[in-house]
Amino acid sequence: MIKPWRFCAVVLSASAAFLLAADEFPAPVPDVEIHGPNVRPEQNYAAAQSNLGFCYAHGPGVAEDSVEAYKWLLLAARQGHEAPKEHMTLLESKLLTPEQIAQGQKRAREFKPR
Repeated sequence: MIKPWRFCAVVLSASAAFLLAADEFPAPVPDVEIHGPNVRPEQNYAAAQSNLGFCYAHGPGVAEDSVEAYKWLLLAARQGHEAPKEHMTLLESKLLTPEQIAQGQKRAREFKPR
């Protein structure tokens, strides 16, 4: 079985390649392989956590889950990763209830890197 984060990474890499080919990004988007094939969100790697959060928010490769998205985005943001901060604000202001935000924060607190 493919882990959700690995499938999501492949989807994100393919999407980035497509968008680059279409000149939608002014600068290159890093491919997952730049970080190495064994980098995982569970290892507390902020970029991987951010990518997985975006996948949970939008559904490529995993079932959409805004609370789980918030958890992974929060973990990445706490490490100083800038990319998830704007998306977290959107989740907090438009999509999540206060209870769901609290649940995402709880999940992030309970996270233990492997």
